Amino acid sequence: LEYGNPFDWMGNYPDVTGLHYGLGYKSELRWISPENVMDITDANVDSVNDMVTLTPYDLSTKPQPRDVVGVRISLGDNAEDIYVSYRSTLKEGHRGIFIVYQAKDNPNSKLMDAACHSDSQQDAHMREGWTYMDGSHKVIIKVVQQANQYAKVHIYRMPKVAHAVAGIRARSLFTDGQTKCPLTCQDSDLIISKNCADLSDQGFCTGTLKLHGKKLSIGREVCPQTCGKCEEVLSGSPEVGSGAVCGDASVMISGMDCP
Repeated sequence: LEYGNPFDWMGNYPDVTGLHYGLGYKSELRWISPENVMDITDANVDSVNDMVTLTPYDLSTKPQPRDVVGVRISLGDNAEDIYVSYRSTLKEGHRGIFIVYQAKDNPNSKLMDAACHSDSQQDAHMREGWTYMDGSHKVIIKVVQQANQYAKVHIYRMPKVAHAVAGIRARSLFTDGQTKCPLTCQDSDLIISKNCADLSDQGFCTGTLKLHGKKLSIGREVCPQTCGKCEEVLSGSPEVGSGAVCGDASVMISGMDCP
C-alpha cells in the first residue's frame, strides 16, 4: 500500500466501513486538541507506567477535555513517531487498537499490521491480551480490555533488567508487526481483483496466485476463511518466516559442526 493504511481516507479503499483520517493527521491539523493525546517523550519515558482508557478518536463528536483519544510516542531512538488509538466505527472484526508509524519530518505514515502473517491489513488491529514493544525497546503496550466505547491499555517503561526484552518478546501474544505476531485467519479481499467468495465458487481454493511478486496458496494464504482453512492457518508458528527462533543448523562445514 503506497499510503500505508486501508482504513484512512487517503488509502483509496472506498468500500471500507469507517474510513477516517489518522490520529496523527488530525493532531497536526489541530482537529484533535493536544490535551486529548498522551505524549511519551525522552523527557518522561522513564516514568511511564499508566493504565490508559482510550476513547475512540473516530467519532463525530468532539472529545471532552478529560478524554484521552490516543498516545503519541516520540523518542529520539525511533526514526518515526508512533500513534496508538482506538477506532470504533470500523465494521465488526476490524475495530480495535491501531498502531501507526508517522514520519517526523513529512506527512508519510504507515499502519503497523499487528497480525503480520496474513497479506491483508484488515486484521491489523491489536486485540485483548496482545503486547507491543516499540523499536527503541523502551515502551511496552498491552491491550487490557476493549469495549464498544472505550479500550484500556497498560503502557509502561521496559524494565531495566537483564533479558527484559527477550521476556516481552517471548509472550505468546507479542507482536512487532514484522518478525513475530499472533496468528489470525483473514481473507485478503481488499488486495485482489476478485473477492474470495468468487474464487471459492469457481473452485480455486486449491489453486495459487501471484501477489506482491509472491506465489501464494489461495486456500491457505489468500482466502483461508472462505476456503475453510482456518484450523490449518492457526496451527502455525507466531514467528514470521521459518517459524524458528535463534538456533544452530544441523550441518557440517569443512568437517565441523557448530559445537
